[in-house]
Amino acid sequence: MNNSCINTFFSSLSSRMWKENDLSDITWAMCQASPTFLECFVHFFFPEVDIHSIIDFVRESPDEQDGGSRVDFLFRVQDDATPYLIEVKINDRNQHFGQYDNAYNVTPDRLGYITNYPLYEEGYDKIRQWEQFYDLMENRVKSFPESEETNLIKGYLSYVKNVCEIIKFTKPMNITGLYSMFELFQILKNLTTRQESDFTLSFYGNNETQNGFNVKFWFEINYPNTSIPKDWGVIGLWYDKEQPLISIGFYKDEGWGKSIYNLLKTKTFTKYQYCSTPYEDGGYYFIDLKEEAMKSIDEASTIDDQKKILCNYMNEALRIPLYSKSL
Repeated sequence: MNNSCINTFFSSLSSRMWKENDLSDITWAMCQASPTFLECFVHFFFPEVDIHSIIDFVRESPDEQDGGSRVDFLFRVQDDATPYLIEVKINDRNQHFGQYDNAYNVTPDRLGYITNYPLYEEGYDKIRQWEQFYDLMENRVKSFPESEETNLIKGYLSYVKNVCEIIKFTKPMNITGLYSMFELFQILKNLTTRQESDFTLSFYGNNETQNGFNVKFWFEINYPNTSIPKDWGVIGLWYDKEQPLISIGFYKDEGWGKSIYNLLKTKTFTKYQYCSTPYEDGGYYFIDLKEEAMKSIDEASTIDDQKKILCNYMNEALRIPLYSKSL
């Protein structure tokens, strides 16, 4: 299996298995599959441990006092009755300092803790961040010989980078360009308040205008003279890649785009002038503006030409539920 195949596997996995328990399960599996990874992971917290002395490496081990605690990882070493613990966190701020120490009868120096956010707790010096582990492994893997194990670790790192939202910046910011984002959203806001022959739009709200990797707002859409009920969509700019994208999405839940989401699931799609092929992701059905159309916006000589491209894109995207063929 080549590295590209493994990376694709882990990248695909991260879009479906992105929760805290998923990360713990996959990290545990890596420790079972790769002795090199196990050594790196354990020594990230406990450099004093002799890897060859580890008796077992257990996932979700209940405490022996039956107090309801289930630490993510527990392992023991030969001739030592006291275990080592590692707890995994992604965004969750429900910490277990004090609880796990008592439940497993360990001192703080045997409790490893790894989060995807900065965390400090007095008396605990084994707190780490996923980005630190990612950086460590990315640098170390460069010196590893090419092998199945090396490719597996590289694939795992791509998974961690996605689920822990690790973003690496390589170029300086251009703050003066931020005014263009303000212009873009004024245009999109106006384009979501209009009436066409086969649909009407109303700006609905910007209750999700900022969450770290996109800026988006909701709009109401109605298709008169059809059986499609009034529904809601989202439009915005996703800027978590060097080449941002504009997209329209319909969420799967009632009151958020369910009718159009379900309708798109029954459609077959053709090639479009402005729209990429619709796809499912994270509970949404998204319709992206094509990359070449994004470039044409940047290359347009006037704001009116840019508005026209965005309007044509929206019109084409919002007519896909009407004119695509059913399966």
